[in-house]
Amino acid sequence: MLPANVPIFDPPPRVPVANRGELAEAFGESVRSARERRHLFQKTLAHAAGLSREGLSYIERGIHETTIETMLSIARALQVTPEVLLGGLAWESHLPPCAPPPRRGGAQGHKANSLDGPIKSFWNEGKTGGEIATALGVPRGTVSAIVHRLREHGEDLPYRRPPTRAVHEGARRRRGRCVIPPHEDDRAVEFEGTIDAANWKEASDAEITAWLGANVAHHRHAAGLTFRELGEAAELDRSYLNRIEKGELLPRLGLIVKLAGCFNVRCGRLTSGILWEPSFGVFRIEADGETDTPLKRLGQNALRERRRIGVSQQALSSRASIDRNDVVDFEGGNRNFRVFTAVRLAGALGVDIAELFSGVADWYVRPLPAPEYAPGDRPPTKSERDAVLVRLWREGRPEREIAEALDLKPEAVGPYVPELRDAGQHPPYCRPPRRAIEAAARIRRRKTLPAGRRPMAGH
Repeated sequence: MLPANVPIFDPPPRVPVANRGELAEAFGESVRSARERRHLFQKTLAHAAGLSREGLSYIERGIHETTIETMLSIARALQVTPEVLLGGLAWESHLPPCAPPPRRGGAQGHKANSLDGPIKSFWNEGKTGGEIATALGVPRGTVSAIVHRLREHGEDLPYRRPPTRAVHEGARRRRGRCVIPPHEDDRAVEFEGTIDAANWKEASDAEITAWLGANVAHHRHAAGLTFRELGEAAELDRSYLNRIEKGELLPRLGLIVKLAGCFNVRCGRLTSGILWEPSFGVFRIEADGETDTPLKRLGQNALRERRRIGVSQQALSSRASIDRNDVVDFEGGNRNFRVFTAVRLAGALGVDIAELFSGVADWYVRPLPAPEYAPGDRPPTKSERDAVLVRLWREGRPEREIAEALDLKPEAVGPYVPELRDAGQHPPYCRPPRRAIEAAARIRRRKTLPAGRRPMAGH
């Protein structure tokens, strides 16, 4: 398994989508292409992803739009990252990323928008919220809400008092208008990862071996594998695996990589909780409580990008044309949204869909084989495949080479030849008949050939 920072997939072309139907078609085409490049049947992929064959067929044909969890299950079964299936999908919007939504004007405009100008003028003159409400004949809460909305959309309205809550202080810092010096706790965030040597001790080799064995046992049970199945997949003896899980043997790095591939997880999952302290040059063990899910990691990415560009949840929801509560649930990883919601949020944040899903995949990934056919080319028909088999058979090529040329299993070439003979094709025989019934069948087929193409008796 290659390191996470090594690009192993070609960057897909940008595919703009404007609605759920276009996304479903583009996503279904990506899934079908990846499945064919892995040489998997729909039934095989559907079983590995926990879907029915009909459900996977609906997804590949673009009939059903899938959810994020289903998309991640398909990516895990194909051993690819999510961005490979998303294939450069980008939300096509007429607004620039994170720009304020267009204001409504004229007689059809919202009443609150018509108060933006007067409230901004009164506020800059130093009038209080109560005085502005009295002058305009509106509730005081309306004035506060409009001032808050204008600040979120980039208006420079001064603050009248220091923040009373941490969330208010964080909002002011995000907008870049806060003059309050940073709190002592905020300066300590930079050193959050430092370790006090008095609060932990160096992990011994026995503790590291036991911890690694527990991780192997956990992922073996999660994958539903027995010792025999895991031994066959990893080419190891069952007793050797049993000693690893009991903490009696410390596996080598190559074996850890092989086990991670058998469990379809990244190597970091097997070494989770074993940390290296460069300051002291020792290992330590820390239970990291691996409770984060792919949805939570995706939400953390969205939260990080939103804070990086300095917009609020309300402004992001307006830009992405979704409810603010959906943004809250998405950042918290509390709901399984449709894929189109993630694509819209990526477009509203102004980031590529691959950046939004960065680090979400915690399974084993490997490169996809190159496409067998160029875009626009058609696969060979059955008659063309039959002609290739007959030509290679006449040339005396071995069955394994013929199977590779036709993308078949070697054991499928033998039954294929009699089918061609029964259908009127006449590939030559490689041995004399062993039974009378075989000789009679050859004579009967030889009589159907033109006189110039009849082989000699016994061939």
